[in-house]
Amino acid sequence: LAYVWGVPIYAYQAGQPLSFQGFGADGIALSADGEDLFFGGVGKRYLYSVPTARLRANGPFSEALAEASVVSRGQKGVSDGYETDTNGYIYHGNAEQNAISFYNPANGTDSLFVRDPRLNWIDTMSTGTDGYLYFTNNQLAFGPLVWPGTDRRQRPFALFRVKLPNNATKPLLV
Repeated sequence: LAYVWGVPIYAYQAGQPLSFQGFGADGIALSADGEDLFFGGVGKRYLYSVPTARLRANGPFSEALAEASVVSRGQKGVSDGYETDTNGYIYHGNAEQNAISFYNPANGTDSLFVRDPRLNWIDTMSTGTDGYLYFTNNQLAFGPLVWPGTDRRQRPFALFRVKLPNNATKPLLV
């Protein structure tokens, strides 16, 4: 069960019992070197990766081998939206911390990157060649999907940016 601003996020569907949000996989990012694909479920707490070589394979058992190659990278907080930079960090939203965090594949840690009380459901991140991470705060947890008949999102919606650490920029894959 995810919490945003201290409020539990359930799925409300007419004629159905109260349930957890049933979103599928959404967050997705290539590693800076293009060798791994990182992904996770919307509103879920775990980060996974799979080697891109397994995804490009086209043999008789390639699908089973790709599935067997999925690696759990541990908990990352409830999130959506992923991005990478030239440090190799995998950035992701962290709704319960009002933050963006990043996973560091070099040492397997997940760390807070930026925290602000205005942030809740970070999505659609993009690293720029100017050394900034751009992102939106879509307020998914406050829309009609979660609160039927009401819209608790606060306008105006905003586009944010924050300087990447260590002079990082957008990775340019060839």
